[in-house]
Amino acid sequence: MNTLGQPLYARTIPDRDRDEWVRLEIESNPLPICTRPQVLRQARRT
Repeated sequence: MNTLGQPLYARTIPDRDRDEWVRLEIESNPLPICTRPQVLRQARRT
């Protein structure tokens, strides 16, 4: 916690039945950030 994240997280999931293969899962969680707040507009729901 309170550390910079990695661009990609990878984990291996082994075959528990026959121990013949490994499945790779790669995950990325980008955070959208507005770098130009002056272009944002306020709207109202009617």
